[in-house]
Amino acid sequence: RVAAAGGGGDLVATFASLPDYFVRDVCNFVHYVVVFQPEALAACTRPSMADFARTTVEWCVALLRCRELVRHPVVRAQLVAVLEQLNWQATRRRATSPSVFATRLRDTLATEFRNNAVANAHLVPALMDVYVDVAVVEGLDVDKENFDKYTVRRSIAELLNELWSVPAYRKSLQAAAGSGAGAAGASATGSPTS
Repeated sequence: RVAAAGGGGDLVATFASLPDYFVRDVCNFVHYVVVFQPEALAACTRPSMADFARTTVEWCVALLRCRELVRHPVVRAQLVAVLEQLNWQATRRRATSPSVFATRLRDTLATEFRNNAVANAHLVPALMDVYVDVAVVEGLDVDKENFDKYTVRRSIAELLNELWSVPAYRKSLQAAAGSGAGAAGASATGSPTS
């Protein structure tokens, strides 16, 4: 899906007609459901909790990886925040959330983060791109109280640190570090790509 999205002119044209707040609103909804209503996900039979987790992870990865679909760094940062929240839910200790629903959600998200082929292939370069892209936000007309590039970069660093424990992601991180993948945004911002 991600590979097809990058080259699909029709998809880019269709998605370009959606306002940025559409993606932000979906991110806010996912965040709310995961944090405050995990039992609502457990009660769903169509789509199942596994379908929700897979779709959400793949949706975030696809939008982060395909800059043509979401160009605004603030919106891309919000997608990172959703992934960070999903990862936090997946990795926190069982003792902090004794709810059966929260435990099922956590186990489902952990499985999805570790085994999703789309995320394994594209998440690391996408996070590296966003890490570089948030530097462009300085000087733009954005709400400075709701956006801080260092907070976004900390979130990305925490995600990458957590992903390092998964062998598939470790290989992706090593490959990206060796090839310079993910640093494409550095040349677009005028930063050196050494």
